[in-house]
Amino acid sequence: MSKCQNCGAPMEDGICTYCNYKESISNESATIVNNSYQTNYNTSNYGNTHGNSNVSPKGKWPTFALCLFLGVFGFHRFYVGKIGTGILYFFTAGFCGFGVLVDCVVILAGAFKDGNGLPVVQ
Repeated sequence: MSKCQNCGAPMEDGICTYCNYKESISNESATIVNNSYQTNYNTSNYGNTHGNSNVSPKGKWPTFALCLFLGVFGFHRFYVGKIGTGILYFFTAGFCGFGVLVDCVVILAGAFKDGNGLPVVQ
């Protein structure tokens, strides 16, 4: 099974199972056709010190600090690119604090994902 040149996920029948990146092969050479809006983190990791494009370039500890101190305003969600839920947290005071508490636990457990669906683990 080959790997996607866009995100590194497994490919099935020339289509990435994660970002729907499509690979088409002609007689002369292989050409890549990208029909998705997924950002290509493979070419430069945008400060990602892991060198792994399957994790978020955003840091776990800055996200946790923002959640702990400014979570009721949704700053941690704005930081990782979750603008919609950031606005929701802003107007509901982080779901009256319960959403912030859950987010703190999820961030510490390493299961929190950024706006692109990549885990925030650094």
